[in-house]
Amino acid sequence: MRDLKILACGAAAVWLIFKAIDLAEAGMTPLLMMVYGCGYAQAVVCAPVAVWLTASLLFGLGGQLWLLWQENKSYKHSAQKQHRDQTVAESREQDARRGA
Repeated sequence: MRDLKILACGAAAVWLIFKAIDLAEAGMTPLLMMVYGCGYAQAVVCAPVAVWLTASLLFGLGGQLWLLWQENKSYKHSAQKQHRDQTVAESREQDARRGA
């Protein structure tokens, strides 16, 4: 039963993605007609290409931003570790000077 629910959710997600693409293509057609002044037939032919190019650009940009965010987290973590190590080393040096 659980597998059937997962399969149904996956199928619904795929269906919604395709419907969103269809909606984007329908919205891109009048936009192409207004911006570029092309006819309806040419706009209908060019709309899927424009939608896929726009989606690819946005997914690429999102992936790059995610990678930069991950790298930033890594640098913050290493900087905190370096600061802790430096603080421990300084306190050990001070203890050694006091004890000597």
